[in-house]
Amino acid sequence: MIRKTHEHMGIKIPIDKAIFSDTIIGTIKKGNYERREATEVQRIVEPGERVLEIGGGIGFVSAVAALDPRVEKIVVFEANPLLMPIIAELHEMNGVANVDVVNGVLMNSTHAEAAKFYVRKNFWSSSLAEKPWGYEKAIDVPTYSFSEQVERIRPTLIVCDIEGGELNLFENANLSGVKKVLMEVHQKVIGRDGMKKLFDSMSSRGFHYDQWHSNGSVVLFSHINR
Repeated sequence: MIRKTHEHMGIKIPIDKAIFSDTIIGTIKKGNYERREATEVQRIVEPGERVLEIGGGIGFVSAVAALDPRVEKIVVFEANPLLMPIIAELHEMNGVANVDVVNGVLMNSTHAEAAKFYVRKNFWSSSLAEKPWGYEKAIDVPTYSFSEQVERIRPTLIVCDIEGGELNLFENANLSGVKKVLMEVHQKVIGRDGMKKLFDSMSSRGFHYDQWHSNGSVVLFSHINR
């Protein structure tokens, strides 16, 4: 199937009206879709970078990173199986080859083989949380150990946007070898107390709020010894 495409930050995006809401299509056409994350990725990537993206969306940020010759390897985890064909199509039409994409959820503790994932009209709001929003359907997705994947992939940069799941995922997680964590934080979901716990958790492992590469809800945690 040949879809209409829209180019954003040099990346061709296939527009699938069965998956993309009017809100999302409008955001893409205005040039605002994940612009802050993608812009910071371009600014912070270093030679030999190994990237783990948690919450891959439609594959836009991973495509931006993959086309940077300084990036050695990218692994993407995306929970929503409906986005898998879109990611594959976007990567193919942009000549992206050095990205492994996994349909699954990362967990930082003992976990079952599957977790409930709540799919919403605006796919960027889909998450493991049943509330505070309504949802269209709940599906079971496979789970993987976050710490084990960090050991396997050996990322130097983690990019994370998981709609509030960041608090539980990063608390006490293995971040050995990670120099930078670019994370969209969701105060509306985790609350003020959750934000403090998240920042405290990152600080306790040597990561600081990097003023030069943080923008609103998109925060870069840089390791002080990087």
